[in-house]
Amino acid sequence: VDGTRVNPYYGLVKHEGNFYYIADNARIVKNKTRYISTTNGLKYDNGQPVQKDTYEFDADGKMILPNGIKGNYYYIEGARVPSYYGLVKYQVDFYYIGSNCSIVKDKKKYLTTTNDLTFDNGDLVPHKTYYFDADGKMVY
Repeated sequence: VDGTRVNPYYGLVKHEGNFYYIADNARIVKNKTRYISTTNGLKYDNGQPVQKDTYEFDADGKMILPNGIKGNYYYIEGARVPSYYGLVKYQVDFYYIGSNCSIVKDKKKYLTTTNDLTFDNGDLVPHKTYYFDADGKMVY
């Protein structure tokens, strides 16, 4: 990485604040999406461990940290939010993170944790039952 050989020689490595993935052929994964099975116990800056998951890598081999919704999960600067995180807002829509760390989809859910989020008019989102559609967006 930038002329410096890094350890370990396989799996996810961190160099100067960036994550890279070294494939089993000892080459850095570049311009690809890849499932990371060997995280080598690395953690994000916030202390959360890097999860075994699918990530994107840019032309230099740097891992692109997901932020917001990716698949069934919600990420903050690369770290998947923990279970019972509650209500989150991504762009203009609200989503609810349930007990298994995934977004609640296609069901009614009583909001126990609203994280002090507000509607566009400034009113706090009240603790009550809402429906979440097939994409996980709260219908209100």
